[in-house]
Amino acid sequence: MPESEELKRKVRRDILQEIEWKTFEVIQTIWHNKEEWENEYAVTNIYESIKEEGIIV
Repeated sequence: MPESEELKRKVRRDILQEIEWKTFEVIQTIWHNKEEWENEYAVTNIYESIKEEGIIV
């Protein structure tokens, strides 16, 4: 399994799942490589929100 896929699984399993159990909320994840994220989404509102509030892994 590629390293990036293993990282996604680890984040999902170790971090997000615990938050979901505690809050009874489902967390949807969005995965983009850095270049795509910064070049294509930098002009969007969600980009700004995630940049301010998101977790950098």
